[in-house]
Amino acid sequence: GNVKAMQNNIGGLVGANNATISDSYAMGKIDGAGTAFKLGGFVGQNLVSGVVERSYALGEVVVSGTGHFAGGFAGENLGEINTSYAKGNVYSPNDFGGGFIGTNSGEIVSSFATGSISGSDNLGGFIGEMTSGGSITLSYALGDVTGASSVAGFIGSASGGSFINDSYNKNTIIGVDVGGFIGTANAVTITD
Repeated sequence: GNVKAMQNNIGGLVGANNATISDSYAMGKIDGAGTAFKLGGFVGQNLVSGVVERSYALGEVVVSGTGHFAGGFAGENLGEINTSYAKGNVYSPNDFGGGFIGTNSGEIVSSFATGSISGSDNLGGFIGEMTSGGSITLSYALGDVTGASSVAGFIGSASGGSFINDSYNKNTIIGVDVGGFIGTANAVTITD
């Protein structure tokens, strides 16, 4: 069902995950009111020991308050997500919105996002922000992205020794500080 809340870590299936979740899905709309942040169509925050595999989220993710870190699948990923996807649109007016993840410093493998992303800054078709050695492999984004600065088809902003391998985007990007693949990059390795 739909979820509307004012606390942090809001997800369609689980708020904060520190276990292994397999072969699961969430379909409801996520609405973060007040100062709520870390909103995801599937999980609000995937913690360091959290693993999500072969799962998907279909619901729209909306920040209706002053919070941030919104993703079609997860608000924040610190652990591992593989073979998963998100199809819901994401509206993040206060920074850090991604079709799949709002902010990522974990590992993502063989996953994709197709929903459109709109909002302010640090918006990406797949990831809003990637930091601290986060990695993405064999993944893609198809949803259009509309925002202001650090707006891109795949990752809004990436830094801190991030790694991107064998990934791509095919979408339309509208903004001021725009990148086809990454909006703002610092200490990022991209291969293939």
